[in-house]
Amino acid sequence: MIESHCDLLLGGLDDSHFRQPVLGYIIAKLPKVGHAHRWFTVGAQAINFIILVWLLKRFLYKPILNGVDRGRKRVAAELRRGERPTG
Repeated sequence: MIESHCDLLLGGLDDSHFRQPVLGYIIAKLPKVGHAHRWFTVGAQAINFIILVWLLKRFLYKPILNGVDRGRKRVAAELRRGERPTG
């Protein structure tokens, strides 16, 4: 008879076998590459990050700021007229 759900999930094994660092295992299995390949990857990631920041700024951040600015201007105009802001 299985004593707990832990035994059922692990098949009776001690869970210490599953507590090995995953990243260390993955890095150990990767093929060894030269420094030029690593620097190319770092450079490509930097360029991709810059492109991502530009895209987010253009298509996400600016429209949000424009909407907030329009709302502020609308509220300020309504306050100048003495009306209660609607929204």
